[in-house]
Amino acid sequence: MSNPDLMSPFGTGDRYGRDCPPQVRPKHREKLAIVYIRQSSLGQVRENFGSTADQRELAELPRQWGWPDSNIRVIDGDLGESGTSTVHRDGFQELLDFVRQDQVGLLLAREFSRIGRNAVENVQFVETARRAKLLIWSGRMYDMGSDNDAEIFALQLEALLAELENATRVRRFRAARVAKARQGHAVSRPPIGYIKSVHGQWIKDPEPAVQQAISRLFELAPKFGSLGAMVRYLRVNKLDFPRRRRGALTWESPSRVRLHSVLKNPGYTGYYVYGQVRIIPGLDGKPRRIEPRPESDWIKFPGHHDPYVTYEHWKEINATLAARRTSVRPIVGKGDALLQGLLRCGQCRRWLRTQYSARNGQARGASYICRPIDLSGRPLHSISCPARLIDPSVVRAVLAALTPIEIDAALSVIEDAVQEQKRIHRDHARQLQTIADEVAEAETLYRLAARSNRRTTNHFAGKLEEALERQEKLQRELANAMPAPTRTVTPDDAAELRELTANIQQLWNATGNEDRKRLLRAVVSEIVVHTTTKEAVELEIVWIGGFRQRLRALRPGGGRPADRRGSEERQGCRGDR
Repeated sequence: MSNPDLMSPFGTGDRYGRDCPPQVRPKHREKLAIVYIRQSSLGQVRENFGSTADQRELAELPRQWGWPDSNIRVIDGDLGESGTSTVHRDGFQELLDFVRQDQVGLLLAREFSRIGRNAVENVQFVETARRAKLLIWSGRMYDMGSDNDAEIFALQLEALLAELENATRVRRFRAARVAKARQGHAVSRPPIGYIKSVHGQWIKDPEPAVQQAISRLFELAPKFGSLGAMVRYLRVNKLDFPRRRRGALTWESPSRVRLHSVLKNPGYTGYYVYGQVRIIPGLDGKPRRIEPRPESDWIKFPGHHDPYVTYEHWKEINATLAARRTSVRPIVGKGDALLQGLLRCGQCRRWLRTQYSARNGQARGASYICRPIDLSGRPLHSISCPARLIDPSVVRAVLAALTPIEIDAALSVIEDAVQEQKRIHRDHARQLQTIADEVAEAETLYRLAARSNRRTTNHFAGKLEEALERQEKLQRELANAMPAPTRTVTPDDAAELRELTANIQQLWNATGNEDRKRLLRAVVSEIVVHTTTKEAVELEIVWIGGFRQRLRALRPGGGRPADRRGSEERQGCRGDR
């Protein structure tokens, strides 16, 4: 006689015939028979729909074994959910509630790995099922109410093997992706502005408007220096941003997230970059974390595709954006020290505090100090530099940076603005042409329907009306967003502007101490104090725009004559800038 566990699950016997496993008893039929279905990703659900159908067919088994249809349930709430954890699987939690309430007589899954691939959670589920004394079918029947410890161990072993199989498959899959990436074969989706080509290559999007939108971002970034300013500029000028979903191109209002994803992506430099982040699995029900990897760990393949921006320019843009991030600087005090709230320790990244002291009735002198204390009360390190030494050095560097505007540079800026307005007009013309094409297509369909099929005329009439309303709305918005014509700036105008900014030193001398502090904070993000020695203080100015400038403030008698020190520092500032 054949072993019923080894026979085809869909036998031809009667309702209680030989195809019914011997473990099934009337008490089991009085409870629910639950079919649990799971697939690991939405991609598998879309593409491997045969697997879903195969799992659903398991509901036929309890019918053959005597369960009424009212007691057969299919739980498919975990389609597209990974089996590595049960925390966020609503379907599994529903199943677990039924088991704990002793409402389940039979649980069916195509393989036990469908229930989960986490060995610890699977063992816990087996213990819960054992207390409920239900039957589990996963290719063969397991009776959780029996005293056969070997059978229970076999099910737990199946769970362990499922986790091992999954871990091995994931490891091989990741190793294969890394190997392909090292050879310049793209294993990730291309960002907006690129589409897939053959053999893991990318090419620029064939739509010229998409290329122009991406190029515009890298042109605007150095001018505005912040995502918020760029978003406001694009929205005011009604410049939408492209998006592709399964090949279909749409245009949406720009957002900080979308712009950030483009400007932070090194793929626009022509490099294929893989492994920028690492995924840290969550423990104790906590969600997983995504952490950035250091650039030294990235897999970079140069020349993979045509770039939108050079790698050097991309690095400068990201340095600028990083410098403009919101940071809480210490409150500016009322003392004479100009750099309060700007100095940061190069060793521990703490802000230096300002301390005033006086001796023998002299005027108070300010010093900038960083002296963190450990748990035993001993200083971890100590940095101290007088304000009378580094304040003048930083001020000279700032005033040197605020040089008069050159005529050629001013005219170049105006010319760039003119070209940008021309690009905006071209983009608006593209939007108007696109909506005009939609109106023309809707009008054609309406006329064809009116001639051939009156029953669909109203439908296409509504489509035409909607297209006309969108066209009128866009025309109104673009009319209000049209930038004013650019005024012609002559060389004489630029020369006058240069003259107005020529007396920076005189303006500084005529400014009060509080205004000087505000000016410094307006152009300087922070100043890093790297080292202090008996000879000099090594500084690094981080400008608001993201540029960094090294500066050396010599102490009295620090190796150079005092009358040459200021001149050499000023020359060094201009050279660094």
